[in-house]
Amino acid sequence: MSDQPGQGAGATRAAEALAASGIPHALTAHGPVRSLQGAAEARGVEPRAIDRGPGEVLGSSTAWPVVADATVVGRTISIGAGAHGVAATAYGNDVIRALGAEVQDVTEPVAGQHD
Repeated sequence: MSDQPGQGAGATRAAEALAASGIPHALTAHGPVRSLQGAAEARGVEPRAIDRGPGEVLGSSTAWPVVADATVVGRTISIGAGAHGVAATAYGNDVIRALGAEVQDVTEPVAGQHD
């Protein structure tokens, strides 16, 4: 998939999984960043989660259980897409459905971030 952003097998599997899911999405790639805030700025989104590293579920060869925070429902989200610096932006409800995620209230929103 040479027309997809990012590099490596993980990014390719994530892009293929997104395409197969039928979820409308945009893939973005950026260079190295030093924080969640830096990644959010590079992607043009507001940071709303903790950066957990390479625990990607899109295109994984293992069907991992997924828990989505309740704040994901009804909003556009950015989710890691198989490689550092690669993300998919999509509607949260679509991602929840495609991943079979369980929705739970697992975060404590910071005032002003989830209004």
